[in-house]
This record gives sequence, structure tokens and C-alpha cells, in this order.
Amino acid sequence: MAYDIFLSHSSEDGELVERTRSELAGLGYSVFLDSEALPQVRPEAVTKDTAQALRDAMRECGSLLYLISEKSAASRWMPWELGFFDGFCGRVFIYPADGNAARHARGREYLKIYPMVPLRGREEFLRKYVPKSSVPGVAPVAKLFPHAVVPWPLPAMEAARAPLFDYAQQEATAMHGPRLLRETQQSLFDPLGGLRIAAEMTQAVWRLWGLMPAPRRPGEKEGRWRE
Repeated sequence: MAYDIFLSHSSEDGELVERTRSELAGLGYSVFLDSEALPQVRPEAVTKDTAQALRDAMRECGSLLYLISEKSAASRWMPWELGFFDGFCGRVFIYPADGNAARHARGREYLKIYPMVPLRGREEFLRKYVPKSSVPGVAPVAKLFPHAVVPWPLPAMEAARAPLFDYAQQEATAMHGPRLLRETQQSLFDPLGGLRIAAEMTQAVWRLWGLMPAPRRPGEKEGRWRE
């Protein structure tokens, strides 16, 4: 992954966005901002090229944080980014600008489907559920000071690790099991259907073997909304 976090935000929240990015960077996260990485993208231009550029960028990010604020309700792109990333891997979190997240979400109740990063204990929550592409430790020091003698190993921050299959893949696989027997029988005289079933079985077998837990959004039990 090129970035740990895709920060979905309103272009009207410039100061808030910079403050949030600084907070996340201070915790060791790499943050994608379209205004920096995609200068050709204009928020007011809803075009296929803009959509494709954002899709490509989101595929290179491990998690999406939805920066909810008073101004986010007017954003044209934020709901679309949320929907795409949910289908991509499901590692989506609502990141409140203040204690009025429930009020900012009025009229957009779909936001409450997703866990919210708490204002208190924010660092602990992020560390537990939002993976980092790298964990700081001894290696960076060794690169900077190859001849230095370190008498003890430096402690590394604990960070969440992205599972092999994330929420979206787990949810899709969960639907395959009940269909396998029925559709396999129906595809005996349908070669193309048989190939399709074989592809689906490749995913479904993980569920059937019990190697995957039941689908659950990362952090959904702890990131509860408060009215």
C-alpha cells in the first residue's frame, strides 16, 4: 500500500484537513490528500477522469477516514468515496471534527453504519484498527546510523495488521456457501456457468473451511455513535 489512510474530506475544510493530517502523521500514518497527490483533480468537476483518478488512489490506501464536519454535508465526492472504499475493503471509519458528529450526520443516517473514531482514546483506537504500512523500530535507526552501537533494541509501536481478507471480501464470501450445491448442480450442462462457479468456490472454500471469521467491520463494537 502506498498510503495508510485515504482522508475523505470537504474541500471547504482546508484548515481542519491540515490539522487532521498533522495529527495522523504525528501518530506515524501516511495520509493521502487528493489536493496534494492529484493537483489536476478539481472537487467541483464531477467527471469520469476525476472518478478514475480517485479510484486508483483509493486502491493504494489501507483505510478510509471520513472527516465529518459541518461542511462535509455539502461535499459532492465524500459519499461516493465512502461507497467505493466500502465495497473495496470495508475498512472505513468516521473521523469526527468535534463532538457534534451525530448532528453533522443528520439526513445522512447511512454514516452511522460505520464505526466512529472516538474523540477520547483516539490514538489507541487507531493503533488497534487502522493498519500501518510500516512500524518504526530499530531498522530506520540502523539506516541512519549504520555504525552506531545500540545497547538494547528500541521499542516498536504496536499497530493493527490488515487481515488477508478484509470486511468486503468476507461479506462476499459468506454469500457463496449456501449457493454452491444448488448452482453446481445447475451448471452441469452449462460450461460457462461451471467456470464461474469454480471461481466463486475459490473464495467460498475459505469460509467453508472455517478459516475466516464472520464478517464484521473493523472497530464496529468500540466505535459506537453517541447521540
